[in-house]
Amino acid sequence: MYRQIAVITASNVLSTAVLSITLGFAGWGADGLLSAYFLGQAIMIGLYARVLWRLRGTLGWPGVGRLRVLLRRHWKFPVFTLPSEFSGQVNMQAPVFALAALGADGTLGAFTRARQLVSMPVTVVGQSVAQVFRQEAAELYRETGSCRGLMRRTATWLFAAGIGPCLLFMAFAPWLFEVYLGPDWREAGEVARILAPMLLLRMVVSPLTTVFYFTGHQALDFKLMLGSAALMALAIGIGWMMGGTAIAVVWAFAFGYSVIYLTYLISTFAKAGP
Repeated sequence: MYRQIAVITASNVLSTAVLSITLGFAGWGADGLLSAYFLGQAIMIGLYARVLWRLRGTLGWPGVGRLRVLLRRHWKFPVFTLPSEFSGQVNMQAPVFALAALGADGTLGAFTRARQLVSMPVTVVGQSVAQVFRQEAAELYRETGSCRGLMRRTATWLFAAGIGPCLLFMAFAPWLFEVYLGPDWREAGEVARILAPMLLLRMVVSPLTTVFYFTGHQALDFKLMLGSAALMALAIGIGWMMGGTAIAVVWAFAFGYSVIYLTYLISTFAKAGP
């Protein structure tokens, strides 16, 4: 089941990215981005509907009593996880608001395109691994009280898979963007070069944060996300005041989120058991 969800997640990310790039080359502009997003969501809904249809014979109404038990057992998910996820999405959009406030429309477009292209392999691999890791780590934690060894192996594998593309983007991103997208997109390559190390950390850390879910530490996850929001606002504010340029905002965002991911990495290992 979890592997099917991983495949659906990867399919959604890939289809959205491929469609947005294709429609962009076709001259759709902003309409292409919106169309690709909605088409990607439609594909994901269709795939989920197919899985549910196959499971229709095994699904049944659990009953009011069972629902009450599940609500008492898992109340932390709606109380802490939902606002935490929302705060995380706002954090990721912080540079968009800052760049728009600066009137840096060119850099804003470059940032959006660079993050989308560089994040595509990170998102596909990270979210797919997260689904499988959560299942195996939860079972291991329930049986032994610790999943630290699995976390260490997963983090090592993800780092090994991501370090090559990261170094490639850091060294050649401006040239690659200029060759494949045209000279107008060289600035996007410069942005991609800045974002690459931060996105490598995201690839390694994001799957591991599911540890908070099955160890019952959703409240800690929520506190960390609130602290992350404050740190992100502070980092971008300092970058804005000290540099006053759009690139300074991008640097501040990348640095701030790198600190956030390192903090999460330490916290997840601390809660993974002995």
